[in-house]
Amino acid sequence: RDGQAREALRAAADDAARVLVPRLPELAAVLLGGDRRALDTLRADRRLDGVFSVALPRVLDVPEPRRTVLDDAAERACAVEILVNEV
Repeated sequence: RDGQAREALRAAADDAARVLVPRLPELAAVLLGGDRRALDTLRADRRLDGVFSVALPRVLDVPEPRRTVLDDAAERACAVEILVNEV
């Protein structure tokens, strides 16, 4: 299982490097999601330094990569929290 996890993380790093790194000049920010330990592992990949440098501190909880879960995460990523203070 450890080998499968390593391979999955390597594939994720390859995809992020291929898709996001060339678009870094266009990105104001990146919102990360998923397992924090996996993200920490990906931070060690120097190809992704630029991606992590524009990453927001907030990390979305994405318990599994099913389409409905990912759609919900994308919706939450676009959500804005509004605080109303009574005067």
